[in-house]
Amino acid sequence: MSQGIDRSEVSPGTFVDWRARSRTLEDAALFTFNQTLWAFGDQYDMVAFSGVSPGLFTVLRVSPILGRTFRPEADRPRSSGDADEVVISYGLWQRRFGGDPSVLGRRVLVESRFPLQIIGVMPRGFAFPDGVDAWGDLRFGSSVSATQRQRRYYDGIARLSPGATLRDARTELAALSAQIELEQPRSNAGWTAQVEPLADETTRSLRPALLALLGAVGGVLLIGCANVANLLLARATARRREFMVRAALGAGTARLLRQCLTEALTLAACGTAAGVVLGSWMVRALVRLAPSDVSRLAGARMNGALLLFAAAVGLITTVLIALAPALQVARAQHDVGLRPRARAATDRAARTRRVLIAAEVAAVVLLLTGALLLVRTFVKLRGADLGFQTERVLTVETRWPTGRFVPPGRLRRPWFQLQQQVDAMVAAIRSVPGVDAAGVIGRIPLAGEAASGSLWLTNAAGASGPKPPASARDQWKAEIAVVTPGYFEAMGIALMRGRRFTDADRFTEPELTDPQVPRPAGVAIVNSAFASRYFGAEDPIGRAVFVYDDQTFSSSRAIVGIVADVRSRAVSEPAVPAIFLPHGEHPDVFRPTLVIRSALPPDALTASVRARLRVFDPALLLLRARPMGEVVAGALSRPRFNLLLIASFAAVGLALASIGIYGVVALLVTERTREIGIRIALGARPANVLRLVVSEGMAPVALGAACGVLGACVATRGLQSMLYGVTPLDPVSLVAAPALLALVAVVACVVPARRATRVDPVVALREE
Repeated sequence: MSQGIDRSEVSPGTFVDWRARSRTLEDAALFTFNQTLWAFGDQYDMVAFSGVSPGLFTVLRVSPILGRTFRPEADRPRSSGDADEVVISYGLWQRRFGGDPSVLGRRVLVESRFPLQIIGVMPRGFAFPDGVDAWGDLRFGSSVSATQRQRRYYDGIARLSPGATLRDARTELAALSAQIELEQPRSNAGWTAQVEPLADETTRSLRPALLALLGAVGGVLLIGCANVANLLLARATARRREFMVRAALGAGTARLLRQCLTEALTLAACGTAAGVVLGSWMVRALVRLAPSDVSRLAGARMNGALLLFAAAVGLITTVLIALAPALQVARAQHDVGLRPRARAATDRAARTRRVLIAAEVAAVVLLLTGALLLVRTFVKLRGADLGFQTERVLTVETRWPTGRFVPPGRLRRPWFQLQQQVDAMVAAIRSVPGVDAAGVIGRIPLAGEAASGSLWLTNAAGASGPKPPASARDQWKAEIAVVTPGYFEAMGIALMRGRRFTDADRFTEPELTDPQVPRPAGVAIVNSAFASRYFGAEDPIGRAVFVYDDQTFSSSRAIVGIVADVRSRAVSEPAVPAIFLPHGEHPDVFRPTLVIRSALPPDALTASVRARLRVFDPALLLLRARPMGEVVAGALSRPRFNLLLIASFAAVGLALASIGIYGVVALLVTERTREIGIRIALGARPANVLRLVVSEGMAPVALGAACGVLGACVATRGLQSMLYGVTPLDPVSLVAAPALLALVAVVACVVPARRATRVDPVVALREE
């Protein structure tokens, strides 16, 4: 979209216009996502719910396994006698209804107020948006009100018409948006369409990590192949005399090649089988360790496609790595004589082994550099200034069913009752011994995406109440949070200027419940990012703003304070403009989260709070209690998971490289035993022999490390979106990675080199 906003939701009015006028879209749908409270007998459960327009299931080409979805005519405005309908997921059907086929027609009570009739069950594994367990019917009809054109609460999805391309859709919707802007300037001025493939949208946040993981897997595969190739070359060298004998007895080239490839394939088959078993175990471990916000990872498992891919990769790599030793065997039949020196490696074989070692060293340096960058990123994230304190802070998520405050059939506003209930709950918590401060917020920082909305100065040019300013530049966007007095103290959020909220910042019962009473002006607090972006050097204290999503409660709000910035979305993302409204003036919070500061141990405090809330209101549902440090740890779970994956592959690669280097140097010592014996017989000291062997073993390591550093300077740019506080060309990582590998390589070289210094010249010179 525009107005300085990269992405935003779609209004029903814009959606209806797009759907009616577009020729490149075969069908389109809107959807939402929220958590709802369902009653199952005497038990309550939180169900992820999506309101969808009927075209959603057609767009996604999915049909229910039981019943039906929403009828097309349901897309028209409903009559008062229509029953509300709901489609449930396969998982919810099994979990709560035991897979009973007679579930169709059954009614469930949502939020203790809304009866919904189950009309269908979707197939196993279907969940759109991700994690949704139930779908309700959104009905817009062919026309929408001016208010619906202003409200951008919905996400859109569409299917291209046959023959239409993504570029065609982008061009058409951009033109339609410009046309709608002329027709509806009040709601659509400055807004356009952004069209993205669904596959790109669902994997957008995971793509960098998936590409990095793919690169790490490829690196380990390369290292493993290099090691196996070295092993096969060494084995072919050791059996050179045997193959010469076979060739002398009449074995042809094809027969010798067949023998080598058969042995390599047998080795590959055993390795592939072991890898599949190990991979299956690792997938289960991966799912358990993965953060909960990784889309669709919970359903990851070994399947036929993965097994075929593993077998194909094993077969292809086997053929490739067996070519060099097979060709060496083929050349064996052209050698003359069966001299003992035939046991020694040829110069070409030695060069091949050095090249393979250099290649795997380069791959290891790449992996180590990436792992070190992620390690430094994680350290930086752990030390980032979040804008609030995590020590001695407990968060308790609670939930009231909305129907408790708005009983069926009664058209009255629940706001005053909800205001009083939240105030009483906070007072009850403050009375718990050991509690220093307590407050409420709708959604705590780092626990999910906060609500956002549009706002503007009341005196902006062209603005009049809900009518936005004439200039898109004067139409602002900010996160909106509703808090009670005491929230900032409990979180340790510093006050920069002005004042905090007090108990006096509240509306009266008539102002909250009587639609005839004029909506009064309220107060608000903004963060430093809001003040600097929208006011610059001006002082925002005392300025009045109109918050579009606050029309139910207030005509405008005067800014009374500025607080420090808080990282609310992610630890790695800087604070965005935010505005805070007092709960006493905006009591639309049915899922309040308590924030409690206390010196008591978390377990003891949690037990005391639970006990007090049970006494305060037995019907209040306690969803989760956790220290704020645990919330921050959860926000860091994805960077920690990325680090775990890449570091694990880097460790495996380092171990394989050390084994490969050791094997090559050990083979070098074996092949040059007679030479080393002669050197010692002629007076060479053990230190000279040690230096000779280590230097020859480290030569390909040095070459590979240099290539790896150069490759890392290019490849690690792909990690840019996963880094924080460091750059892809971080000198510490670029130096530490080859240094660590060099240290391991020296150890791997010294062990066989020390054995070389103990060679007995008499034994070494004895002919076999």
